[in-house]
Amino acid sequence: MNWSYFSTLPKVYRIPLIVVGVAVLGATFFLVVGYLVMWLWNHALVTVLDVPPITFWQALGLFTLAKLFFGFGGGTQGGRPKHERHERRRGPPTVAGTEEPIPDIGDRFRQYWHEEGKHAYEAYLASKKSTGGSNEHP
Repeated sequence: MNWSYFSTLPKVYRIPLIVVGVAVLGATFFLVVGYLVMWLWNHALVTVLDVPPITFWQALGLFTLAKLFFGFGGGTQGGRPKHERHERRRGPPTVAGTEEPIPDIGDRFRQYWHEEGKHAYEAYLASKKSTGGSNEHP
């Protein structure tokens, strides 16, 4: 069916066609999976482990049990659901109880150096000169 022809159909006809198409694809998927599990069991495990062969319905049951036990493939990562894995970007963190952002470590260092660090370093150098100490290692 030409896709452009499908999109020109009235909605009354498109919805049932989509439902039937999804049902056919789902049934085909379960048929293929059932026969694949049955074939793998009967050709691999029967010869290796000497277990009895299984039928198509037993294979579908095993597949369903495996999905129930081990998950459906889109679960959690690190204990958090998929939609919560990436935290929302809310801007920089703020100081508790205020709207003032916590300054970056580089910003804090620059602020400290300009306010206290430069004076403390100059005082340290002055004390070294006054005591006659050298900055070189022996």
